[in-house]
Amino acid sequence: EDGIRDVAVTGLQTCALPISETAFLIGMRRVVRGRKQEAEMALGLGWKKSWLAGLALLAGQVAAQTVSGAPLTIQIIYRDAQQLEVSYAPQQACQRLRLSKENRDGEGLRDGWQALNDCARLEGDQIVWKQAANAANCVARFAVPVTKKVYHHYQPALPLGQAVLLHTSNYAVDHACGDTRYVLNAPAVATGGQAVPAQLVLDTGVKERDSQPALLLPDAAVRFEGTPFYADPDVPQTTVALIRDVADHTVQYLREQLPSVPFRMPMIAAASIRDGGPTYFNGNAQEILQLAFFNWPLTMDDGGQRTISQFVAHEFSHRFQIYPAGSASYAEERLIHEGGAEFLRWMTSIKTGWLSPQQAAADVDNALAKCLISAGQRSLRSLSRAEVDNGRIGYVCGLPAYVYAIAGSTEITPALQRLDNYYRQLQQSGSADFATMLECDGKADCQPRWLPQLLRSEQTISAVWQHWLSSSALAVSSKPTPDQQQEMLISAIEQLMREDCSGMRDVYPQKDKIVLSGLPQCQRLRAEVSVTQIEGLPYSGDQRTLPAMVNACRERQEVRLGLEQGQTLTLACRKPVEAIPQFHQAKIAEIIRQLQP
Repeated sequence: EDGIRDVAVTGLQTCALPISETAFLIGMRRVVRGRKQEAEMALGLGWKKSWLAGLALLAGQVAAQTVSGAPLTIQIIYRDAQQLEVSYAPQQACQRLRLSKENRDGEGLRDGWQALNDCARLEGDQIVWKQAANAANCVARFAVPVTKKVYHHYQPALPLGQAVLLHTSNYAVDHACGDTRYVLNAPAVATGGQAVPAQLVLDTGVKERDSQPALLLPDAAVRFEGTPFYADPDVPQTTVALIRDVADHTVQYLREQLPSVPFRMPMIAAASIRDGGPTYFNGNAQEILQLAFFNWPLTMDDGGQRTISQFVAHEFSHRFQIYPAGSASYAEERLIHEGGAEFLRWMTSIKTGWLSPQQAAADVDNALAKCLISAGQRSLRSLSRAEVDNGRIGYVCGLPAYVYAIAGSTEITPALQRLDNYYRQLQQSGSADFATMLECDGKADCQPRWLPQLLRSEQTISAVWQHWLSSSALAVSSKPTPDQQQEMLISAIEQLMREDCSGMRDVYPQKDKIVLSGLPQCQRLRAEVSVTQIEGLPYSGDQRTLPAMVNACRERQEVRLGLEQGQTLTLACRKPVEAIPQFHQAKIAEIIRQLQP
């Protein structure tokens, strides 16, 4: 559900997960723009001629149906693997419609849309008719490109080989011209694990029709057996097998541990996309669980396999959650939701052996370190929506919050039984106090101590965690690890880009370099650059690099960046770079004993 696209990952969002530091931070794209059973695929081309020949007739039939149907029909037609057609056919006279999803921060969400007739046009986020019109005299028609570009939240038209994965939220409009229904046309259309031939109608009775994933398939003969799984032909079979294995084991374990949660198996759609850019991934966990791997290596080492395992387990963990109610802030809501999925995939990974105890400890330690680096000097409740999403606060602050709240509790209920109780109360009453359920398992004679301070007080996040863990036997203070030093360095580079780019950043941390994408708002970073050195020292693997950057900012108020092609770029550093001297190290054996008594 959720591309972290920091890309985070993140109602429902997409996930670009902040996990697997041993994979050298591959898999994270950090973006701030101001405000993530396999079907057999014999994809022949014989279907194409007859399919396209029927489209004009089909479009006419849909327009005619609007007279007695919904006031507005939104039709999406699969033209081919490069293009869709979307049309808006109002029954009543209509002058303009506003598209629900804004083209935020100039990311070009609808830049490729082209009008297919001259009676209506696209103006920003609005569809405007030249004169008040209905389906009888003007259906607004647009060609929509299928693109590998990643946008905020759900993708409008993502290629999976010859198939196209779409999300109706990208085509939804306001109700200025009445209620809407969707008609999706392709040789076969799949959603929720079932494929139907030719046409899928999401009528006014479908509550979630404005937020629905669908897979437009080029072959009417596609059938799914077992777990519905459609894989891009470019996804290696070893990766397909790994995804299936992780999905099956995650579902099996969480079904046993969370019996109160209603679970429905989603369809899996896996895409391999090569666009010449850095390596990362994004996904979401709706009825079609999307897993998109950008420039992913065809052969993976153990770190890459572990990263995919954690990514898939996180997305499937979302399928076992009940969305929180009664949160006091957006930050609290995301911490409960994304932190919960992180905790479920963490517990599952320990149980299945995907994470060793040492790796599980590093997960918690590094997540808490990122939380403190990103937002330690702020209270959680004071963070804006953009700060929460861009800092991946739900993920990095959420995992340690779950771990230490449950493990440090005086109650002896096993961790996942406690979560099952929490989800059951949410279902039964519509609300449940998160802090009381986690720290006290809902006991009336128990008062939660730490989560209320973290979630709702004015104390800084750093102050809460310092007080919390200094009084706990579950962690000790420790000097920054190399991974944590690297995270502080990345944060400092992001700060440089914000200063140069009017508060915006778009970075890809890689193994031996960090890519800064050019943005039009920048002064010097208007074109993409790959940074391999900082102050003459390597970007990664050298513990002298961060102190050198701290000193350069303090003494010269600028930092010299060495680029991959040999040039040097100097950026202003007006705000001092801070290096945190101490973090926390989990006593993992005791934590696991407390979580699984």
